[in-house]
Amino acid sequence: MTGPATIAATPYGPASAPPLVFLRGLPALPHAPRGIDAFTERLSLRGTDGHRVYALGRPDTLGGATTMPEIADIYARTLRRRLGAPVPVLATSTGASIALQLAADHPELVSALVIVSGAGRLGDEGRLLQRRYADQVEAGDRRADAELALATLDFFGAGPMLRAVTPFLTPPEDVPTLVPLVRAEDAFDVVDRAHRITAPTLFHCGDHDAFYPPEVVRATAGRIPDARVVIHRRCAHGEVVLRPAYGASVRAFLHRHR
Repeated sequence: MTGPATIAATPYGPASAPPLVFLRGLPALPHAPRGIDAFTERLSLRGTDGHRVYALGRPDTLGGATTMPEIADIYARTLRRRLGAPVPVLATSTGASIALQLAADHPELVSALVIVSGAGRLGDEGRLLQRRYADQVEAGDRRADAELALATLDFFGAGPMLRAVTPFLTPPEDVPTLVPLVRAEDAFDVVDRAHRITAPTLFHCGDHDAFYPPEVVRATAGRIPDARVVIHRRCAHGEVVLRPAYGASVRAFLHRHR
């Protein structure tokens, strides 16, 4: 690690409402999202009305040999400093990996946990996809984000469109923090420690998730007391938050565990 890291928060909702922390998936922008990323974030936050949401991106400083427990420690310090009391956490994809590590290592900080398109470790295909992504980002390959999006969103038949716009995409931002996060997730595995998670937990996943397949989701949830799993049929990694039942399920779960 290279000195104290900080994490910027993007707030949503009334300041007087009870807090909820949202952890973004890749590319986990450290600043407020723009354009399509802002639209996607809003979709991910369906069901969180009635809360003051603090959306957290990745830390502004990460060392090259960072581990997921070290990253979770940074988020733990942020939650203690800003919020103090245990809070519900909603997290997607790589953010879900951080959230699970956080809830296992610092259970006193998480009052409820919603994991979307995530699990206690990457599946074999997901690990290969993310290694390729990290390699491309390090090499300055402009295809990196398009290929990651393709693996996430090709259920729309979006492949030709994504490839066509690749030359016009800007390179991923803040590579010195993005690559260590992706590398840390490669080695991430809390399945055998998931029993340490004490917060009520809800998983939402797609049955065609290339990164976190249902069998890994079930293996993780099976070690968390009373965890619930919702599997969306004919659904890829990035499609879960688009499903009509998603928002209502999240809302009901958060209301039940206020």
